[in-house]
Amino acid sequence: MEETILRTDNVVKRFRGLVAVNKVNLNVFKGEILGLVGPNGAGKTTLLNVINGIYKPEEGKVYFEDEDITGKKPEYICKKGVARTFQITRLFVNMTALENVMSGIMFGRKELSDFKEAKKSALETMQFVEFPVEKRDVVAGSLNVVEMKRIELARALLTDPSLILLDEPATGLTPSELPIMINLINKLHEKGVTTLVVDHNMRFIMNVAQRLVVLHYGEKIAEGTPKEIASNEAVIKAYLGKKYIF
Repeated sequence: MEETILRTDNVVKRFRGLVAVNKVNLNVFKGEILGLVGPNGAGKTTLLNVINGIYKPEEGKVYFEDEDITGKKPEYICKKGVARTFQITRLFVNMTALENVMSGIMFGRKELSDFKEAKKSALETMQFVEFPVEKRDVVAGSLNVVEMKRIELARALLTDPSLILLDEPATGLTPSELPIMINLINKLHEKGVTTLVVDHNMRFIMNVAQRLVVLHYGEKIAEGTPKEIASNEAVIKAYLGKKYIF
């Protein structure tokens, strides 16, 4: 039986009466890559924000490793082992790439021993995400999109997560750059990090996720393997428009 690392039970989130997430039940299994897809406004990012504590749900519960983390602060949830990246990268633009990554160790589960050890860990993680060595001392605001995404991912990894939430990691990438992100997510999988990834790019998500959950108007309408989702009539009608061809 697969072990559940994260689950949401009937989560509801409203904004001034508008229901953004409506009684969503989600199970993320330990070690898997789960894709969360759906049209714009389906509630995907809102659900991530509920999971990592940015929003508190009006109803329902969020459990991480069997602990009720509903409404806990993001920093608490991060220290428990849930990391997060964002659709629009949130870096300290006036700090160097290396300094941005080093900041992750201050807020995660690892104990900060000293500056030298933090730098060593940051450099190892930057190597893991294949960040260019010659740019590690460049200010983050001057990096390109792929480099920024690598840095944000490295910073998240330095918090020592068991689960990482990736919000639109393919956004802003060219078709030739998509394999780079797919490779990085597969490396996370090999490292044993469970991944919940949101994205609109179906070619990307179909090639990286082992299982998919589909939201529409805040409700879960389907879940299954990529092939099952590609031929699901409800998903085709609400989102894909036609059967997805692999």
